[in-house]
Amino acid sequence: MRHPRPARGRRPGPTSTRPPRPDRNQGPGEEDPTASLVAHAVPAPDLARATASIALQAESALFVDRRRPESLIAASLKRHRAFSLVDRLFVSRSIDSLFRWRGWIEPLRLDPIEARLLVAVLLDRPDVPEACRVWARHLGVDPRCLSPIGNAPSWARRAEAFRRLVEQPRATTEPWALFPRWLRDELLEPPGTQPLKHRVADLLQTLQRPGPSWVRVFKGRPEAIWDELRGAGCPPTVHPHHPDAATIDSGTILQTLEPFRRGDLVSQDLASLAVVASCDADPGERWWYAGKPRGERAVLLADRMAGKGTLIVAELDPRNRARTARIAQKGPYSNVATRIWDGRHVVGKPATYHGVLLEPPSSGLGLWRRDPSLRWQTDREQLDRLVEQQAGLLRAVAAGVRPAGVLIYAVPSLVRSETTAQVEQFLASHPDFQLEPFPDPIDGTPTDGTFVLWPGRSDTEAWFIARMIRSPQSRIQEISPENQEV
Repeated sequence: MRHPRPARGRRPGPTSTRPPRPDRNQGPGEEDPTASLVAHAVPAPDLARATASIALQAESALFVDRRRPESLIAASLKRHRAFSLVDRLFVSRSIDSLFRWRGWIEPLRLDPIEARLLVAVLLDRPDVPEACRVWARHLGVDPRCLSPIGNAPSWARRAEAFRRLVEQPRATTEPWALFPRWLRDELLEPPGTQPLKHRVADLLQTLQRPGPSWVRVFKGRPEAIWDELRGAGCPPTVHPHHPDAATIDSGTILQTLEPFRRGDLVSQDLASLAVVASCDADPGERWWYAGKPRGERAVLLADRMAGKGTLIVAELDPRNRARTARIAQKGPYSNVATRIWDGRHVVGKPATYHGVLLEPPSSGLGLWRRDPSLRWQTDREQLDRLVEQQAGLLRAVAAGVRPAGVLIYAVPSLVRSETTAQVEQFLASHPDFQLEPFPDPIDGTPTDGTFVLWPGRSDTEAWFIARMIRSPQSRIQEISPENQEV
């Protein structure tokens, strides 16, 4: 693996000669119940070549051009018209694996791209896809020697198998190496009774695992939708406190499920329900959802408002407004309006909103399980700029909250400067706001006004939420002129 060459019969890596399990071309995770409906449409050599080509472009986009690779990957896949859903998922998930395990792979200086992909995909999966065998033959590696590492029973066993695979007994297998260096000083302290070192290690390992597939019933009775999925051989695991939300097998392709095709079922992480539940918005109220809003959460918030009142969705990035508006318009509610926001002035009249939900740009740590490339898109200097921007956005939206109104600060992060420190600084400079206790949006237990959704607790994205209330005695005329509407 370190110096690939076309040497026939070469057997680097694991020494076992046991033949591998038959490759069923399933997605990451357990057995794919939709395999009979959707399968690979192109031969394995073609899929392997396309994956390598797109992965190389994605690496260059992220680490050379310093831009997000999502649009490049999407455009590249669009050009491969013959690809099935399974083919497209294989490409995107393989690239996710490449970014997820970069901290272990990059120091090895493996070249060409097929070598990096082979190691990354084997680290992630419980099987050996046929494309991996194609990459192995390209590298002069006997494909019969390949074994999956993704189903290793422990972190230590996975690290041991990785070192055998790359033929380097001293290869880096430190969990911190899989994340940006600044995280060690910024990570919130995980809860629990174990020693801190063990709690942090467990959290890092959770962040390294791909997240589950959460779905929510958008239309119809949840019980009927769940029964339909069970009848289709895709039994959901319904959340005990959110009966309209469930996880399904991670190998399931949503587009093959009839409720999803009808629009009765949507893909939505449990974290979205937690964010909206913390708002506690009532029908007839006036709300402002600002920053980097998601159309899916806007629809959910409108649903909790029963379609009554006003919901202004203000997007900082004009390029995202069309997508946000398109998703929001899919809902059955006419009280949702989208706007472009300059990040400085109140959208509409100051001090008129019953509630403001701010979801600012951030490091996105809470989304790293779903999109591993995000962890490499923020360095220390960028983090500092994000924290400064968040503080400015908080000051701006605070001017929109009416006396006795609430301000929800929700950020997908476990970074101290973006979460607890940010809220503490805001409250210190805004004495007319204070934390307002609210029920834990997952199980209903009391909170002190802040809530951390730890990914290991409910197998979700990671989020920090603070609910702040403005004093009923706040004097509207005290609002800074620079935050007035223009």
